[in-house]
Amino acid sequence: MIIEITSEAEQYIIENGKEVFIKVDTNAVRCCGVATLMPKISLRKPKDLTSYILKEINNINVFVDKRFDDSSIISISLSKFLKFKGLYVSYTESSK
Repeated sequence: MIIEITSEAEQYIIENGKEVFIKVDTNAVRCCGVATLMPKISLRKPKDLTSYILKEINNINVFVDKRFDDSSIISISLSKFLKFKGLYVSYTESSK
């Protein structure tokens, strides 16, 4: 699994506790009867650590839901609107 974090997102995470978790959004929309894994990111450690894999990237603890494919790419970036900031996560399935 490859986890990419932009420098802006990295700085934002460091300023806000150095921990994030990425989970599968269980409320994601199904398309054509097929469920797609939709990521959701939060600035904290998950309550149930048994469902997550810990990856340390540049002194940031990234907890990733075990349901994501090992050979996929997860990208974390910072979104900004006026003076509001938040993290955005995208998931790309591997092409096996």
